[in-house]
Amino acid sequence: MELLPSPEERKWLGRYLRKLIARAGWETFVAKPLLEPSPSSFPDSWSHRVADVHRLTQRLMHHAGLGEVPFTLSGFEGASTAWDANTAGWYAGVDEGRCRFGVHLRQLRDPESAVGVMAHEVAHAWREHHRLIADDRQREELLTDLTTIYLGFGILTTNNTDRYRSYGNARVTGWSVSTAGYLPPQSMAWLLALQASVRGRAKETRAIEKNLEPNQRACFDEAMHEMTIEPSHLDDLELPPRESWPDVEFYAPIEVREPSEDEVDEPPIAEEAALDPQRNAGVTVYRLQVQSVFLTILIGLFPGFFVGAILALLLFGESNDFRMFIPWIVCVPIGEVIVWRAMWKAQCSECKTFLARGVAICPGCGGNVGRTIRRLRDLAKISAEQLDRRAESMEWEECSDCRPEVPCLKHAG
Repeated sequence: MELLPSPEERKWLGRYLRKLIARAGWETFVAKPLLEPSPSSFPDSWSHRVADVHRLTQRLMHHAGLGEVPFTLSGFEGASTAWDANTAGWYAGVDEGRCRFGVHLRQLRDPESAVGVMAHEVAHAWREHHRLIADDRQREELLTDLTTIYLGFGILTTNNTDRYRSYGNARVTGWSVSTAGYLPPQSMAWLLALQASVRGRAKETRAIEKNLEPNQRACFDEAMHEMTIEPSHLDDLELPPRESWPDVEFYAPIEVREPSEDEVDEPPIAEEAALDPQRNAGVTVYRLQVQSVFLTILIGLFPGFFVGAILALLLFGESNDFRMFIPWIVCVPIGEVIVWRAMWKAQCSECKTFLARGVAICPGCGGNVGRTIRRLRDLAKISAEQLDRRAESMEWEECSDCRPEVPCLKHAG
């Protein structure tokens, strides 16, 4: 896999990013905080409903400066005359003063995927609001991906580049769907690296690397290295001197509201699936650890320390005997264990139901409870490991006519 876009693509990306900055203002590009696929940016609970997507879209709209613009969100499944079964989401313009968005019900399985899809659709709304729509539809889709970087959605949409690459085409003017013409991972990572290099904030760059998927992280790191070797890429953006830049903005989550009935179209199938306590019967789900390890350890120190101090005074008084440290050595680990057991919480990775210790079947969705994971992203690693083991157990036929990702006619099926 090539880690960098071609030289021609780099010129195209730099030229159109420079045009966008010139038309929309450079302040947003250099000072806007970057949203992360984490509770720090999206702290809302997730119950696999369209209303959940509406809440995260509220945050995206506010971050894009469209917080006062009302919108509706429809959930859909399957194909229709306006989109096919592979469409991840759409933006259908403004109707009666409201932006109209849609999200496929399969996005309700994964909040990180859903937020990446909606970041792209909100960028469509932002471009229309600022009258930046390109005449050519293909170019408009490419520029919308580029716009997500400008708005601070770059981590979200770069992670999604491998998730929604081939989602059909639009048959209705004004609808936004994911197509094969969107920017590839290398291009999105290049743009994100341009933004990170321009800003020059080490802590922010580390946060980007931490939150990117492995393939995208490799592209981003290579792009950052290229920026160091050839800094002219940064000069091509024609930004003003750093002394004139505004202060760095820090992200502060807003208070979102529950959407009203006329703002969310929750298909019955989604409601039935959400309420079905056995919808994941026979499927392995995982314990998603939700407590902070650092905070638990820190809190656990206090009871053990104070109890140990009291025992040391009672047993040894003001003696300087080394044995006075024995109560601390004993009480601190005991305090840690007690606090850890009291604070330990885990949710089902699929339905977010809190799971008691030792439970084998999730009471919320009926899934078989597997091992404990710390982040939803670890599920991708688990799936990759399973696929690797499955591939190793299969016998593959060598074929000189097959190429990577382009099988011959014999093996295409």
